[in-house]
Amino acid sequence: MAIVVPTEDTLADFDLAVPLARFAQLAQIPECSFWGVINTSDPNYPGLDMWTKSDRDTLARALRDSQVELEDLTRYYWKPTWAIESTFFRQPVWSKRGRLIAAGVRAVDDVSLAHAPVDKSVDPMVFTVPGVTFTDEDEVMVYYPSGDARISPSYVSISAGTLTIHIPRCRLVTEAAQETVKEPERSGVDYATLANFVDNVDIKREYNDPSTNGVYVYGSGSTCSCASCSSTERDACMRIRSARLGSWETHLATYSVGAWTRSSSLCRCCPESIRLSYLSGLETLTNEQEHMIVKLALVKIPQPPCASDEWLQNMWTGARNVPDNVSNERERCPFGVSDGAWDVYVKAQNMRLRRISEL
Repeated sequence: MAIVVPTEDTLADFDLAVPLARFAQLAQIPECSFWGVINTSDPNYPGLDMWTKSDRDTLARALRDSQVELEDLTRYYWKPTWAIESTFFRQPVWSKRGRLIAAGVRAVDDVSLAHAPVDKSVDPMVFTVPGVTFTDEDEVMVYYPSGDARISPSYVSISAGTLTIHIPRCRLVTEAAQETVKEPERSGVDYATLANFVDNVDIKREYNDPSTNGVYVYGSGSTCSCASCSSTERDACMRIRSARLGSWETHLATYSVGAWTRSSSLCRCCPESIRLSYLSGLETLTNEQEHMIVKLALVKIPQPPCASDEWLQNMWTGARNVPDNVSNERERCPFGVSDGAWDVYVKAQNMRLRRISEL
């Protein structure tokens, strides 16, 4: 088992609350054209522009930046995310983010690397892995082979120890083939040529490891009344007091055989700070929240990635419109003064985590 301690920035680069595949659904963009694939069996094919990798990369950065800005304003993650942070010690302990899920750190296990589909010619491609020992389908992550780029499955199930994953063929364009779709021709890759699609994927399990919770940190000048409290750091277990607001109860404890046991030490030495490791965030986004991320992302894009898409063009134009008269309050909006930025800001303010001490 590999314990992974990523930074927020590293996670934000690829762990989108609105993944690209979901954006395409929300924007009513045909699956294949969004991934730069020419599928002549699509009745709408003659009027579709192929998206380039540059288009998708630009969109992904905008979706990421919008998500981070909304998370910073509302004070909770918009997708389950692991965090490690230090704060002054007091009881209860308040974490930076609310919407708590569990104490622990991110862990990743390899389920099956370079795993081939049952039949590459079938759409969606089906990948089966027998003998898995976990049961939570939300823990399954799929990546391009030997890389960090995620692939969004359309279906995941675990039944009787067998993991089954369905992925539409157009989401599996090889990275080399993606690079061939360029301006100005935007000539897509051929759907019928199987060599344009990956031969295998990496399947991993991402889950919460509770063996690391909190760590009490004592200052160099601390004096304690007992020898057992003389070390600089000591492990602590964390129990959620308020999941929504983000408060914890912590105790000196040790972890063994899958469980935490509170310490019986009578040491009265008070730590100066505590280092928290936890998972938090919204486990499911509402349709409104998804559209907030999308609208704010479109505000950040200087031109619509695909001009032939009428829905996207209209959405982009409306989101970036700036009225002739702007109020003083709107001038101070951190997201910008456009209609889309202001609309998202007003809605996000109503979703913001507020603690009693701030009211």
